[in-house]
Amino acid sequence: MQNLNAQNKPFIGLWEVEKVSMGDQSMTPIAKWAKYNTDGTYESGNGWLKSYDGTWSYDAEKNYLESIDLLGIKDELGGFTISFEGKKMIWKRMEFGNEVTVLLKPITKLPMAPADYLTGVWVSNNKEGLVQKIHFRWDRIVISYDEKNQKDSGYWHIHGHKPEITILPHSENNNVESWRIEVNETTLKMIGLSDTNKGVTKAYTRTNKL
Repeated sequence: MQNLNAQNKPFIGLWEVEKVSMGDQSMTPIAKWAKYNTDGTYESGNGWLKSYDGTWSYDAEKNYLESIDLLGIKDELGGFTISFEGKKMIWKRMEFGNEVTVLLKPITKLPMAPADYLTGVWVSNNKEGLVQKIHFRWDRIVISYDEKNQKDSGYWHIHGHKPEITILPHSENNNVESWRIEVNETTLKMIGLSDTNKGVTKAYTRTNKL
């Protein structure tokens, strides 16, 4: 039976994934984190969204760490061999004949993902000075308001590895469009990626009024 004391278990704590690489390829998820607790439980997610909840097991002789999700699909590839460089932790394992390396750094609070910044109400002034708004709701519904306060709605989906969103309209008359986003606490820029919005840039400022 494993000793749940944090001593000699330097992986205990909250970590953010800094880089995931396979050979010369890198596919690093945005704001991906994992938390290992001294009571043998673990949780992980992206940004403020928790997506996994389970337990961990550790073989000290092999430096082998495995996480078991209690609610999701079993990871048939198993756990990782872990090592450390300074304060950073390194996971390694073989996936379909290729070595995968995950670099993690210790953090003290959950990182914010673009989706966390995006949620809320944003206002923009067009060239004629007319106010337009867009509301990204926490339940992945997006509502846009034109200058006459008429609205359209749809779903918004964010890419897991890069700051891109796709808006799927409820109306059949509107196009499905993808946008690259640059977003922080106060500003939002949307750059069109689809055929129907390529070259279009929209800039917004956060507001507390709907």
